[in-house]
Amino acid sequence: MGPFKHVLCVNPYYRESAAAMGFFPPTGLEYIASAFATRVPRVTIADLRHDPEFRPEARLHAFIAREGVDLVAASVNWELLFDEALELVRRLPFDLPVIVGGQEATSRVEEIFARCPNVVMVARGEGEEIVIELAS
Repeated sequence: MGPFKHVLCVNPYYRESAAAMGFFPPTGLEYIASAFATRVPRVTIADLRHDPEFRPEARLHAFIAREGVDLVAASVNWELLFDEALELVRRLPFDLPVIVGGQEATSRVEEIFARCPNVVMVARGEGEEIVIELAS
């Protein structure tokens, strides 16, 4: 599938899923971004809960077009707000590949493919090795 020049790693949740416990950074997505960075010249992390550069959604789409993003990796980890996250993934531009991973994605592969025709791959389990192979 590769080589890629700019991968955008997205936490597609606009609201905090664990607000009572405070802010948790998307560490799984950060691991994935670090793995991509071993093979891809530019990697951007977009945590939609806290990065105003990517909110509202129109800004995310403008960033993708302006910055030459050629792959989006979305982390779908939580059942809470799952539908909201998938809707955002579904609305990503159809002209670039989208891969999805994360705890909830691992257990709901068929549903993700059915609801998001722009998703080309669901990474099940630990994704670091998968994305290195994908980007090579």
